[in-house]
Amino acid sequence: MTYPEPNGSQIEHLKARNRRLAEDKSYLQLVIHLIEALNPLPGIEHMVSAILSSIANTIGGTNIRIWYWLGDEIRYLDVLGENRSVAAIDDLLSSQAIETGQFVEQSVEAAGGLLVDGVIHGAWTWAFPLRAGREAVGVIKLENVHLSGARLREYLPIFFSHVALILSNEVRNALQLRAENALREAEEKYRTFADFTHDWEVWVAPDGSIRYMSPSCQRVTGYGVAAFVEDPRLMQRIIHPEDQDRVAAHFECVHSPSQPSDNFEFRVITKTGEIRWIEHFCHAVAREDGTYLGRRASNHDITKRKQSEEENLATNRLLDSIIENIPNMIFIKDARELRFVLINKAGEELLGFRREQLLPSVALEERPLHIRLHLPKQGKGHRETQEVFAELLADKDPGREVGQPNNGARPVAFCLNYV
Repeated sequence: MTYPEPNGSQIEHLKARNRRLAEDKSYLQLVIHLIEALNPLPGIEHMVSAILSSIANTIGGTNIRIWYWLGDEIRYLDVLGENRSVAAIDDLLSSQAIETGQFVEQSVEAAGGLLVDGVIHGAWTWAFPLRAGREAVGVIKLENVHLSGARLREYLPIFFSHVALILSNEVRNALQLRAENALREAEEKYRTFADFTHDWEVWVAPDGSIRYMSPSCQRVTGYGVAAFVEDPRLMQRIIHPEDQDRVAAHFECVHSPSQPSDNFEFRVITKTGEIRWIEHFCHAVAREDGTYLGRRASNHDITKRKQSEEENLATNRLLDSIIENIPNMIFIKDARELRFVLINKAGEELLGFRREQLLPSVALEERPLHIRLHLPKQGKGHRETQEVFAELLADKDPGREVGQPNNGARPVAFCLNYV
């Protein structure tokens, strides 16, 4: 079977088709080469710089520029080495590509082209939006690309779709790494503060489990953090038997986010059997969105303070006993309000009044103040002493003599000291 000989126009059509197929093949090979040349280096900026260099080396152009989002930040890089954050994409062509989601082209006058093999070819500036699915990742701009065939722009979207997917993953990884680093830094700061605090710090979750406990628990109770975490009932068991019910009722507040802050004291029995006094302060904690996270507690060891208070009470009881039973009259009176603050049994006997009649519980005008005074009439400062004592007893006339209700006037010698 013989075929008719093709005429001249058919031959030209076949040649044109072959040229187009060869051109398409070369463009596809170039895109494949670009994709294969992508080498995701550690760190998003290194990876983006490598992409820009690969495009410049393969396609050319006076500059390759990229804008991409890194969280709320817009990053800008170009093949010339500029790398910075920007407030907005200030390039008109690139902004148009982002807004439309479409490839945007701008041709350049022949004067802007290069002389290749004695022929001036066209030059183009292209802006390609980088999208991973529906997500806008960024935009890339190729400036003054000089090619003999501008149809390459029809194949580059394949490559830039691949770039957008890689960039989207790298951005996600970078943001996750940034969040992990921020969290690690925050945890390090918190643990540095909490682990080395002197007080016994605790964070209890709403279900009663321990989210955090400072190592100070071992200094206070003799039990380490692991012991409390492994045995949730340990905290309740070391409470002194006399404080058990009161503390157990308080611990129930961890289940209630509305429970107000609380502050009270209780005793614990340490691992060695020692009794320690604890001042406990706690309050509810929540996220910014109001989610209840449990209660934060601070336990301060006040054993020494309690021991000091007991010692002071014992000393005061001893002094009170000495003052009460000493055979001489001892009293303390407020010089400004002219009120008795203290008087002993000898004072009651000497003055002939019960202390209930002299101490602050009795109104000033109801107190008996008619006491005859026989002060020493010799010695320096006699007049000052007489006036001061008369003022303390609210008698405006030191020389006036009045009788005592029970057994008349007595001569009394007083030793006065300001306290």
